[in-house]
Amino acid sequence: MNEKKQRLLAESALVFTTLVWGCGFAIVKNTLNELSPMWFATLRFSVAAILMAPIFLKRMKKYTKNDFKMGLLAGILLFLANSAQIIGAQWTTAGKSAFLTSVYIVMVPFLSIIFFKNKVNIYNFFAAAMCMFGVGLLTLERGFSINAGDIFTLACAFLFALHIMILSHAKDADAICVTYLQMLVTAVLSLMCAVTFEGNFPSMNMDIVLAVSYLGIFGNMLAFTLQTFAQKHLSASHASLFLSLEAVFGALISAVALKEQIDLKMLIGCALILLAVVSSETKFNFLKAKSK
Repeated sequence: MNEKKQRLLAESALVFTTLVWGCGFAIVKNTLNELSPMWFATLRFSVAAILMAPIFLKRMKKYTKNDFKMGLLAGILLFLANSAQIIGAQWTTAGKSAFLTSVYIVMVPFLSIIFFKNKVNIYNFFAAAMCMFGVGLLTLERGFSINAGDIFTLACAFLFALHIMILSHAKDADAICVTYLQMLVTAVLSLMCAVTFEGNFPSMNMDIVLAVSYLGIFGNMLAFTLQTFAQKHLSASHASLFLSLEAVFGALISAVALKEQIDLKMLIGCALILLAVVSSETKFNFLKAKSK
């Protein structure tokens, strides 16, 4: 397969991945009406961990201490980020959750300054200003209040930014090992929280089974695998442009499926956040390339 076809396949994989994750916001919001957050996370990540176990065990002899170290650390951050996201989803709309989660892409460059002494360019500052204004339009209500769900979701974005930074420094680690351990660690920690804070195993129905199956198989196992494949053939900036579609899909699908109301102020806020994401990660190089 030539380079052009590999690039097109990688781009298609990322679009499909963002569509799967975008659908997930509406499913999470709807399922949380019947299932508590930690039990939901336990079931979702357990499905992915169980299905990936045969592949993980088959390759275990090849894994190093660094593989396990990065997998465990990434797993803890994924657990914290996912927990903040699903708790926040109880008090905010699925569309707002989708866009607020995408703020993590703008946070990454600034966290890199603190932890890795990386430089920040004018695009990053421009993106940060737009993002802050966009978040304000999207989340601030009458009397300039912000609800608890919005705060939890912004915390989720921060934790996902840390999660991405860890993975960006795990290039030598085995992708299967790191991905599987993330699923396993998140499932185990979620189970501990569920038993401690939410009581006995909940009753199940077909809607919950379908939601957990979709998110476990497609939202976790398949989506993370496709993302790993795609980023082998695309630059980080190029990949981030496509990953920002997750917020767009999430807001649109939530508006249709859950009949969530989106006013002009929220639309402007969403547009500014999306523009901030694109500006921060691509510096609009794709437009410069087309003009040349």
